[in-house]
Amino acid sequence: DDTVDTRAIREANSTALDSSGCIDLAMDTSGIIDWYTAPVVVAHAPFAADESMGLDMAHGGATIAVLSQTRVAIFELNERHRPEFRIFTASNSPNLARQVAVSPTGDEIAVSDAMGIIQFYRRSPTAGWSASPAQVLVSNLTGKAITYSDDGTALYVEGQRDNIPVRSFQRNLSGNWESANVTVPPTPNPTPNRILGWTSNRLLVSDGQSLNVYQRTQNGLAPSQRLNFPVPVKQLNVGETGFR
Repeated sequence: DDTVDTRAIREANSTALDSSGCIDLAMDTSGIIDWYTAPVVVAHAPFAADESMGLDMAHGGATIAVLSQTRVAIFELNERHRPEFRIFTASNSPNLARQVAVSPTGDEIAVSDAMGIIQFYRRSPTAGWSASPAQVLVSNLTGKAITYSDDGTALYVEGQRDNIPVRSFQRNLSGNWESANVTVPPTPNPTPNRILGWTSNRLLVSDGQSLNVYQRTQNGLAPSQRLNFPVPVKQLNVGETGFR
């Protein structure tokens, strides 16, 4: 509270409020120094008229990858930590069942689809990003969810129709990805919309009704924790005495 100068806090009038009741001014009205930064429009190559660059987004290091139904827009943070447009990857056939991931160092982007095709785009120290994939991996999996480990040495891809829900990949001597002999325990409940994540040296795998946490071991992954989600109410019956 000592950092707030209450005399500097300005009340919002009716013209400064949107329908949600939030302040809608491009300025700092909090009285807290450096708390607010006005939005900045990032210059980039024009998107196509029918292109939706909001299919998915991921970041790692100083790299931001924004996915559309056909390609990826690559941005990098400059020394002022503001994104600058770098390149569009080459366009593929339109596909809404895709997901993007960025390696922790920010020098590789992986794009997966529900047919098990993974494209990798890499940044050269001298030439920068290439619009063409450096590797195309056929994983033979039927899920699009993908994530890097926190150290970037492993890649995990979901398998929706497999009793083993996640497959692991590792780099070979040439720097390309190949299947790894790592065991991932099955999750109890299959789901068509599995989500993968990685945090605190743990792999997170959803199965629709819970979140399964796996810890890395020498031989693969071992169950660490299971977080159950309440099943949503599918029907609401209203009567004279209330509802149930």
